[in-house]
Amino acid sequence: MKSLPLLAAAILAPGLTPAQSPCGGSDAPFTVLHYTATNGFDHNTRDVSAQLFRDLGALDNFTVVDTDDAAAAFGDPTALADYAVVVFSNTSGNGLLDAGQQANLESYIAGGGTLLGIHAATDTYRDRSWPFYNDLVGGIVQTSPNHTAAGYSGVMDKLRDHPTVASVPVPWAKDEEYYYWERNGGQLDPDIVPVLEVRSTGTQSYDAPRPMSWYQTFPSGARSFYTALGHARGNYTDPDNDFRRHLRDALCWLAEVRPVALAVGLSELSLSADAAGQHIHWRVASGEPVGVELYGGPTEEAADVLARADPAGGLLAGTLTDPTPAADTRLYRLRFVEADGEVTWSDWLAADYGRASLSVTAALDGALVVTADAPALGREARIFSVDGREVGRLNLTQPRQRLPSLTPGYYVLRVDGPQPPVRFVVR
Repeated sequence: MKSLPLLAAAILAPGLTPAQSPCGGSDAPFTVLHYTATNGFDHNTRDVSAQLFRDLGALDNFTVVDTDDAAAAFGDPTALADYAVVVFSNTSGNGLLDAGQQANLESYIAGGGTLLGIHAATDTYRDRSWPFYNDLVGGIVQTSPNHTAAGYSGVMDKLRDHPTVASVPVPWAKDEEYYYWERNGGQLDPDIVPVLEVRSTGTQSYDAPRPMSWYQTFPSGARSFYTALGHARGNYTDPDNDFRRHLRDALCWLAEVRPVALAVGLSELSLSADAAGQHIHWRVASGEPVGVELYGGPTEEAADVLARADPAGGLLAGTLTDPTPAADTRLYRLRFVEADGEVTWSDWLAADYGRASLSVTAALDGALVVTADAPALGREARIFSVDGREVGRLNLTQPRQRLPSLTPGYYVLRVDGPQPPVRFVVR
């Protein structure tokens, strides 16, 4: 996690209590960039949205830099790197950032940065003049029509357990302007992971149940979260509503302010495997953690407790085992509880179960080449554009093949099975 600037102690915001804090009322302060420029429809929410984030910051120990000036927000890559989260709140239209500012945001994301998009953030760069942004936010709202009537009484369902929807009701009945994604330039990126879905809002095909909130994670460690909710000013001014709680859950997941190493000092953390399962070994240099838990799963978000060690007299070293690991990559980490009750976490460890390695690189002549290791031979790879259209297929009968001719833009290469997608750009 990037180094974060210092900040004064937090105070409580109206309508929120420390027990509600997904950030844990963190002692590690951070800063959020709240960006609200429009070059299209203006929802007139920038002031109330900024105040909402200030209220949350008072509780969760972060400060907010609010601006609609692209040069101030994205002109200095060093300053941009200090933000734990960049928020695009009801931005709209095209041409908001110049080429240098776009490059700075791309570098910020490549370095593990995070983006939170609200409502009209998918009505931003809908002309696809900056495909990186469309890919990052995960969708483009369709036109003619863009959405249901404002204030439509819809019902949403939670599609999976995830920190970004930890506080939303199930089901969630909400008056909202529900976006469409199907026609007239609309798109959903194939890699988004939806967490909220609105039930059918009418009789047209684009009224079918569809995502309203989703997240993405990227190989660089970057994350993005988007919610299509947040059309009306009332979403932001009510100090105790479900939309505010949903945004707070999302922001805290993006910032994920948590320690990644033991305060007492971790001198060993390793992973080994045999017929009995995957073994996670540790040793602490000092202190006496009185409890240790092993978390594991196919992704960070899906990790759950697999084993515990709770010796009465404290524990400075040991091994915990996942006896029945799934036949794909699993991630593991340890949760330590010290004698004073303080909880700290280890770094993540990854165990690989023979998954295929797939990459896209440039040949000397500039052509893009797909390289696959032996387990992937015979598999078919599919190529998607950022608007979710399949634009080609590749039969991986050879370990190294040239990609077919593609127009400039961002693409996703997918293989059936557990192999994660590979993103690449054609210049």
